[in-house]
Amino acid sequence: MLAVDWVDRTRSKLTFLGGGCYSQVYRLSKGKVLKVCRDSDGTRNWLEFCALMQDQGQYREGMPKVDFVVPMGEKGYIAVMDEYAPIGYKAYDSAFKYGDDSVREQYADLCSEFCEYLEMVTGDGYDGCDAWNDIHRCNVMVDSNGDIVITDPSAMDYRRHQAATLEFKLQ
Repeated sequence: MLAVDWVDRTRSKLTFLGGGCYSQVYRLSKGKVLKVCRDSDGTRNWLEFCALMQDQGQYREGMPKVDFVVPMGEKGYIAVMDEYAPIGYKAYDSAFKYGDDSVREQYADLCSEFCEYLEMVTGDGYDGCDAWNDIHRCNVMVDSNGDIVITDPSAMDYRRHQAATLEFKLQ
């Protein structure tokens, strides 16, 4: 498979930025990263949702800008997306723990839209606790303007799509 071969050849030449239980992130070029992930990672659903929304002109504040998500067979998947900076303890706490309610409401709305997407593509019901079960300081970052971006909200298993073609639009 071409994607697997390319990743295996290229990854060692890239700057490693960080990783967690399910993925490793490498700098591709200025402003872009390669995320190499295990297939079991539910964040793949999140990144597919974000890419789909962007493609339909429905980007929402708080979403990462995703160029593409490509499955790599049994090895997982890769994603190319914008590079973001760590949010830090103080900014995370002020936005999510002690910030005003409008910040929490904005991200609750985004989580709700993601749950709606998951229901549509899988046929199963989800609530925010199911879909965004891995929100913490390392999975919330900031863009170059200092705006919050949810990069990796899910530690659930990847949910396979029931339909080959998806058309998803939120009002």
